[in-house]
Order: sequence, then C-alpha cells, then structure tokens
Amino acid sequence: MTLLERINRGLYLACAGICLLCLAVITISLAAQILARYVFNIPLQYTDDMAEIALVWLTFFGAAVLYREAGHIAITALPDLLPPRGRAALRIVVAILAIGALILIIKQVDQVAPMMSRVTYGSLPTIPFYSKFAALFVPLGAGAAVTVLFALADIIADIRFLLGGPPPPDRAAAQVDPGA
Repeated sequence: MTLLERINRGLYLACAGICLLCLAVITISLAAQILARYVFNIPLQYTDDMAEIALVWLTFFGAAVLYREAGHIAITALPDLLPPRGRAALRIVVAILAIGALILIIKQVDQVAPMMSRVTYGSLPTIPFYSKFAALFVPLGAGAAVTVLFALADIIADIRFLLGGPPPPDRAAAQVDPGA
C-alpha cells in the first residue's frame, strides 16, 4: 500500500468516524430533549442546536465519504458503453470538474471568514463559545478539502491505469469492505 493510499484510507476512516460521532450526537441530544421535555417537563437548552450543528457536519463529511465510496447517484449510460480505458479517462474528466467546483467552494469559505462576525442568521445555533463560522463553513471547507484529496487519489489511480498499470480498485466495492 502506497503512502497516498494510506493517507486516503486514513482520511476516509476519520471522516466516517466524524459521521458516526455526529449521528450519536444527533440521536442522544434529541432523545434527551424528548425525554426531558415530555417525561420530566424540563426542556433542555441547546440540545436542538447541538443536533443541528451535528447535522451540518454530518452532511459535509458524509458527502466526502460517499465520494470515496462512489455512493452518489450517477448516470452510468455513457460509462457503461465505454471500454475500461475510456471509463478511466471519463472518470478523470469528472474528477477534475469536481475538484474545480470544490476549489471554488473552499475559496468562498476563505473569503467569507472575516465577515462572519458581522453576519446574523435567523435560526443559526446560539451555543456559547461556538461561532457561526465553525457551525457552517468549517465543515463545508474541510469536507470539500477532503473530497479534493479523494478525487486526486482517484485521478492518480486512473492515470496509472491508462499508462499500463493495474486497474483502479472498484470504489463501489469499498461500501462492503472499507479496507479496499
């Protein structure tokens, strides 16, 4: 296993761990809120906000995990018609387009950061010591950056294949075996 593959796998496992943690936070905080409010008649403060923040983090890191697993919805009519090398070339083009869009997102996150102290959102969580920037743009930028790294690893694997190397691993099979 090359260094790039180990980094890629480590990032995948870290993102999957963040997703599991977010799911646990959502489940526990909302269950505690329901129990406290309807059983003990004592509504808890900030549980809804914690669940909302965890959902935002789950969304963007979950998107990175799904990219790594090739789990997003895809139209496969054209790739199915192409030979293996044609599919690899098409995957490279799609990955480059995705990287371009994700870099634009990361650039926007960097530009928005200085303005966040002046911006207010109506329903943004108000947990003390937690900024609006951390609530919205840190997971967006971090998830986009991790997805860019996953896409770069895919491009490298497809280029190796086009140059006569082994075929890239089937990312759809990674759903069953994350070690793949």
